[in-house]
Amino acid sequence: MPRFFDYGETELSVLRRQAPELGVFIDRFGVIKRETTPDLFTALAQAVISQQISAKAMRTVWERLSARFGDPTPLLFLTGDLNAVAGCGIPVRKLNYILGIAEAVESGLSKESLQPLPDAEICAKLQMLDGIGKWTAEMMLIFCFERKNVLSSGDRGIRTALCRLRGRKTLTRRDFDDFRKRFSPYATVASFYLWEFANRGFRT
Repeated sequence: MPRFFDYGETELSVLRRQAPELGVFIDRFGVIKRETTPDLFTALAQAVISQQISAKAMRTVWERLSARFGDPTPLLFLTGDLNAVAGCGIPVRKLNYILGIAEAVESGLSKESLQPLPDAEICAKLQMLDGIGKWTAEMMLIFCFERKNVLSSGDRGIRTALCRLRGRKTLTRRDFDDFRKRFSPYATVASFYLWEFANRGFRT
């Protein structure tokens, strides 16, 4: 069964109080469900596959892998028929990235080992993997580790929404830090509403 990011009225009440302009969207959009991927290898592999393609296309590739090999695991990439794996729609460059991730997981990289660490340290360790940049690492914090105070400065949707809220074409570092402070400690939940605002194009 799908797992969704866990939040509720406690987080929404804090955001309404600290960022009234966001409260408008909370009331307009209601509870936004965001599916999470608790398994670290799956989350990272899907993130690599999704680079430069749509989420729908990524799911199609993953469904092909699952249909042919069962649930994709690190061992599939380390010991399986890579030509057959690539034939499911994974380019060589991405396949090499996933192989590196699989090797790291088999060597001890795990959600359990990273979970006690602060957000910044988790991001730093994940960015040591080829194919995983800062933005992807921050998305792992949200959709795998379910950290509640993540606001990605490099996310286009987030920046678009914040610019609209400020009535500006660009966002300064000071602007961004101000928003981050007011959304804390639930900046992740704020991100859900900012993404929705950016996607729907509503005006404040």
